[in-house]
Amino acid sequence: MLCFVSAARTLNFSRSAENLCVTRSAISRQIRCLEEFLGLRLFERSNKNLALTAAGAEYFEAVAPLFAELKAATDRLVTGRAEQSFRLNVSATFNAMWLMSRLSSLEALSPGFSISFITNNVDASYPALDLDGSMDAAIRLGKGEWQDCQFDKLFDIPIQIMGAPKLLGGTAPFEDLESLAEFDWLHYKHLPDLWSQWLTAAGVPQLKSKKRNIILDNVAVASQAAADGLGLIPMYMPLTAPLIADGRVACAHNFAMLKEESYYLLYSKNSAKNPAIEFFRNWLLNEVKKSEDTLL
Repeated sequence: MLCFVSAARTLNFSRSAENLCVTRSAISRQIRCLEEFLGLRLFERSNKNLALTAAGAEYFEAVAPLFAELKAATDRLVTGRAEQSFRLNVSATFNAMWLMSRLSSLEALSPGFSISFITNNVDASYPALDLDGSMDAAIRLGKGEWQDCQFDKLFDIPIQIMGAPKLLGGTAPFEDLESLAEFDWLHYKHLPDLWSQWLTAAGVPQLKSKKRNIILDNVAVASQAAADGLGLIPMYMPLTAPLIADGRVACAHNFAMLKEESYYLLYSKNSAKNPAIEFFRNWLLNEVKKSEDTLL
């Protein structure tokens, strides 16, 4: 189980092996045994890439906080003090596609820093906040209009139509929008209007797929379906950058629709009383800057 949690955080068996002081084959073997026991595939494996399946992401979100609590209890018993803990409310989408792969740098910077995730199934713009209560901070979609807390803007969200390079062939990105109609279109169940919003912004509101419209109820599954060549899908570009860098998806058209909401980090106005919040805030903003510099 510990091997799974470490691999899910790093998305790299070799790095997990180094962190746990075991061999890479030991990590792989333990995860394979866990998958056989559960009867589920937890990771998508390829020659260069490692990604969580929908089941793997759901399982990680459930078990990671348990290991954080176990480590904190051990620290209290051995050293007489608890490690720095931090409760973050975040969507499963943001967690799996952007945050999770960066947590190893947080662990390296402060080995005693532990995050407990309070996870939303989908991104929500204005759900209730309980800062200083059930959570220390939250990552939210919004327009920067919160009145009862502090917040920092993380990044804007351009949306582009993406697909697997093997599906698009060598002519993408296409110059004419009508070319998009020649492919199957993938849809997020919780964002049923995203395609129509993008098409309206692009100036072709009447355009429809000449093939199938496939509805998927999980962002991780939808992203994997696009990477596997099942069809085209609108994607949040900041979250898609790792898939582009790995050559798993590419732009089908250069037009980008800017989403009205942006991602923000929200935290209590009394955050000065909690040094963990300031530590996490500084780390997160630095990771955002590094990701922006990579795109330049």
